[in-house]
Amino acid sequence: MAGMRYPGYPPDKNDKSPGLSLMLSLALNTATHPLTTVKVLVQVGHEPLPAVASKTIFGNPVMKLPGLLEYGKHIKKTDGFFGLYRGLVPRLVCGVIGSFVNDATLEALQSKDDPLSESFGLEPVEKEFKDEVKDFTIETCKQTAAKCIAVMVSHPFQVITVRMIVQYVGKETIYSGMFSSIREVFNNHGIFGFFDGVVPRLVGEVLSLWIYRTLHFFITQYGLDKEMAARKEINIYTTALSQWLSSLVTYPFTLVSNVMITNHVGLVAGEPPAMPVYTDWVDCFKQLRSSGDLWRGSSLLRRTAKMNKRK
Repeated sequence: MAGMRYPGYPPDKNDKSPGLSLMLSLALNTATHPLTTVKVLVQVGHEPLPAVASKTIFGNPVMKLPGLLEYGKHIKKTDGFFGLYRGLVPRLVCGVIGSFVNDATLEALQSKDDPLSESFGLEPVEKEFKDEVKDFTIETCKQTAAKCIAVMVSHPFQVITVRMIVQYVGKETIYSGMFSSIREVFNNHGIFGFFDGVVPRLVGEVLSLWIYRTLHFFITQYGLDKEMAARKEINIYTTALSQWLSSLVTYPFTLVSNVMITNHVGLVAGEPPAMPVYTDWVDCFKQLRSSGDLWRGSSLLRRTAKMNKRK
């Protein structure tokens, strides 16, 4: 069976079935793409269904917005089943290219830290705290470089993915296919058009990687005893927890990236009155923060609309 891969880890050299791992990844991304479609539309502020009066578990009145299933059903009703799969192909390409570049870069940067121990099966010498931190920092810097290169190479396909999805708002067909979308971006926005929203994405990815690896490092090294930390199931749990916390903290950068990909590029979803024109991603971040929208789309199961307070 293909081994499970986690972000921030080099490819497993003992994995005998990289092709199967790739197929499983593609299948998972395909199966979850409707969720991505709904999330992106919510991120850019598109609310096709009105909020309805409801109450919290404490009995307080709230205006409830449609959740994932309701939103998805509306897309299927108005745009057909395949409307849920807008942007699937470039998203898959983005994922494959990003993973390949990240793994290839990591392999190129990976050094033989202790070749004698590997060759003769010697037990590694227990290190002091400062040496462990030094090794952790060096390794994380390598993975940061690999992540940045992977993001830069794959980002043009992220741009196409998001724009294909947000076309649903204005029923445009500008980004209808992979190659026609590439021509559209290049002819109308130049080479830099392929990198709209890349800076906040890079910031978010780098912060997420460092938060994730730092949490995982201290939990496994100092939060658990060595025997427990070495257990595979414990490693899975600590990895999942660290990954969830890091993605939660850096979510606003993902949001800002997708908003900037959409903003002021000729699509209804990214132009006034649907969306204000932002001067840059920092301006976007500040405006979303001031309006309380920095976490927009972070939860799709239970969503509530902001209620205007009466003076």
